[in-house]
Amino acid sequence: MRCRGPQFTGLLMLLLLFFGLTARFPAAPGEPGKPYLEVKDELTMDDPLDKVLKKSRHKVHELKMEEAKAYRIDLTSRDFDTILRLEDPDGRQVGLDDDGGGGTNSRLVHKANTAGVYRIIVTTFRPDGTGKYDLVVRDPEPRDMLVVRMRGLRTADKEEARKTLEDFVDHLEGQGKKVAAQDAQMAMMATMSLDQFRPAEAAKWARRLGQPLAAAEDAPIRDMARMFEGIERRLNLTGNPIKVEGTKLDGEPLDWASYKGKVVLVDFWATWCGPCVAEVPRMKRLYEAYKGKGFDIVGISLDRNAEAPAKFMEQRELPWACVYEKNRKVQPMPELYGVFAIPTAILVDRDGKVVSMNARGPELTRLLEKYLGPAPEEK
Repeated sequence: MRCRGPQFTGLLMLLLLFFGLTARFPAAPGEPGKPYLEVKDELTMDDPLDKVLKKSRHKVHELKMEEAKAYRIDLTSRDFDTILRLEDPDGRQVGLDDDGGGGTNSRLVHKANTAGVYRIIVTTFRPDGTGKYDLVVRDPEPRDMLVVRMRGLRTADKEEARKTLEDFVDHLEGQGKKVAAQDAQMAMMATMSLDQFRPAEAAKWARRLGQPLAAAEDAPIRDMARMFEGIERRLNLTGNPIKVEGTKLDGEPLDWASYKGKVVLVDFWATWCGPCVAEVPRMKRLYEAYKGKGFDIVGISLDRNAEAPAKFMEQRELPWACVYEKNRKVQPMPELYGVFAIPTAILVDRDGKVVSMNARGPELTRLLEKYLGPAPEEK
């Protein structure tokens, strides 16, 4: 298990948090054809509580959908921050969106797997969120279908994924300097998915998807382009040296050269990350067992609370160095290597070259035995 963000579980929300990017969608052009559903209604405190967002009110609208047909669902309101949920005829949630319609509006594009009556649920994150809203269901535009294809990268075969990514790169390049925020976010989500499920291809596509963003006139989108560069850099680390620098918790600069000749675990972590904290007892035990043989650890904190890493390390009596830049919205080292999920545990050998990008749990024990001799008996 790995953590995606300190407060949010969705990848898109992590991007908004990390870069301070606000999606700005262009207004939809005039669209021919009669909507399948068009509703003007109001969410009130008298409406029932939602079964998923249990403290929020919700309203349900039903629509009969055809099998294999795609629909675009838009929920807009000037009164509250909207959320759309979609349930299939069997009551399973098959779609959820928060800000996909731009600003506080929501948009879902869904291709129905089965025919039947689907439930469109209007709700909000805010327990006191109420007000008037418009709900419209119509045929999707070509770009909407490209988004559907992009969201299906995880299950697409290799050729289908390649064609989808090529089409999306063309779409990004076609926008020139006017790259839309939602397309930049989609590019990042695709890169994250490739990083996790198609790592052999991820570095190439990180470069190609990030290049159009680097030329954008919107500064936050150009900032995102640096994250793509970082992901590509990280994915090419194995077998190569890694550069580690920054300010330690005691205010002194890290002297990476002093670690030359050691086997070093470079641990990207945060105090709010449950899996990171769960690794600490093993790391501490292995540090004590192997420090005399040339093993060391350098932590790189992604905490947003400037006092949290030092307090945590003091309470746990952790003896290794930790890099953290106070008063920085984005930590430089995670950005340099495009680290968006933690723990990310990178093992460096005595020659300073990366030998593992996933040195955690029993794998760390195995690697230390390989590079430093027999592992101590674990209790």
